[in-house]
Amino acid sequence: MSVKHAQQEGSFPHASLDKRIAWTTTVGFIRTGCAIPIYFLLTPFVVRVLGKDYYGLWSLSGVISTLLTLSDFGFQNSLVHFTAMSLNDSTKLGKLFNTIYFLFLGLSILFLVCILIFSGVLIDSVFNVAPKYHQEGRFIMACSGIMLSLRFITVPYEAVIQGNQRVYYTQAASLCWLLFTALATFIGLSLFPCIYTIGIVNVLGTLLLLALNFTEARRRYEYVRIAPRLVDMRTIKSVLPYSAWIQVASILIALREPVLKTVLSRRYGLADLASFDIAYRLTIQCMAFVTVPLLTVLPVSSLLHDKPRVLHRFVRRYTWWVLCILVVPCILVWFLADDFIRLWLGSGFRTVSAILPWVFTAYCIAYLTEPLYKTVQGMGNSSSTAFAQGLFFGILVLSLYYCPMNWGVGVIAYSLVLASVAFACANVVNYRLLVESAAVLRVK
Repeated sequence: MSVKHAQQEGSFPHASLDKRIAWTTTVGFIRTGCAIPIYFLLTPFVVRVLGKDYYGLWSLSGVISTLLTLSDFGFQNSLVHFTAMSLNDSTKLGKLFNTIYFLFLGLSILFLVCILIFSGVLIDSVFNVAPKYHQEGRFIMACSGIMLSLRFITVPYEAVIQGNQRVYYTQAASLCWLLFTALATFIGLSLFPCIYTIGIVNVLGTLLLLALNFTEARRRYEYVRIAPRLVDMRTIKSVLPYSAWIQVASILIALREPVLKTVLSRRYGLADLASFDIAYRLTIQCMAFVTVPLLTVLPVSSLLHDKPRVLHRFVRRYTWWVLCILVVPCILVWFLADDFIRLWLGSGFRTVSAILPWVFTAYCIAYLTEPLYKTVQGMGNSSSTAFAQGLFFGILVLSLYYCPMNWGVGVIAYSLVLASVAFACANVVNYRLLVESAAVLRVK
């Protein structure tokens, strides 16, 4: 059954879902098609200009950026979910937007102040960075805090656009951010080869992303207006049962990278941290191709939350698609990782080629069940997705704790594989119990 046929059971007041999904997929593939070669070309350039230690230091900024999902209380996905469910009620949407907007504004100020105050503690005590890098480390923490604050303010505008089934626009905005950041990084480091340059460039790129989403949301949707009088605590109460479990899942997702990088930084040093970061980022870039058509799963499943039969057929189609796409790259990575890394980065990166197949396999397993995970979430069963994330994080932590230290960086890779298997099994069980069974009952 096509998504267009689904509209006969659950109408959408604007363009067809088929058209919007097609636009999202097209723009998403363009963005991903640009991101992968940019990453391949830019990463060795940045590593050569900054050196392994400074590249590892810069990678710590990713730990701070995960605070976005760690601290949004689940309201980003909640705004997408409830916007999609209430497209014809502008009064409700106005209250929803303003309540969540001012919440994010307050969080942006709070976290910026905290990061600026405690940047020295993070660099010295948490990440155990050598004293000679402390000044640069504090600068990176400051840039990370500014980027985090700008992203917090961007989230409400971005979520409203996605809830209106216009995910393709947010993908186009991300493409603009990508091209700007890549070009500015290359030019900036060529002229001023230091870690300060890359920090400034990324702050400017985040500001551009805010401007693009703000402009589009204000232009298209009347209820996207800053009106403090519309802030309503009853709105928070109505979305809290859903968002609370989203927050639990978000915390568990956000903790993965800090836990992994903190273990690496404290046990093995910045060089091994840089090796893991390269393998991790390369894997994420490759996975982006697989997840592009899945970007619409949450808003579409929220829109069709009361049509489990339609959703079941829709999700099954994309799950098979993901499986077909993942098989060949996973095999190639296992056979060609060593040659590829040596050709791409040169000698001295054997650690990257050793752990890359394991990290890549782990994310293949996890992303294979991503359509099931997002559909369960879109149906309103956020507690089940929180359970799946809890299982992933619990297995990851237990594996890191019990694996011997003399296994080196491989401990990280093996732990990710075990956690991903557990996560995938939980997603299958949740989907069969909460969505597939409802679809069968609807047919009967």
